[in-house]
Amino acid sequence: MKKGNSARTGHTGNGLGLSIVKKVLDLSGFTGDIQIEDGWFVVTIAFKR
Repeated sequence: MKKGNSARTGHTGNGLGLSIVKKVLDLSGFTGDIQIEDGWFVVTIAFKR
């Protein structure tokens, strides 16, 4: 995961949100994926029962 280019996206921030999510997923053994699809921000988190 990486911080987006604010000049291109028009959004500002420090880019920590997704890094924190990734760290939590890694520590818990879960996996995740983030995509932009047709203008939607799609987050998928997979875990075992």
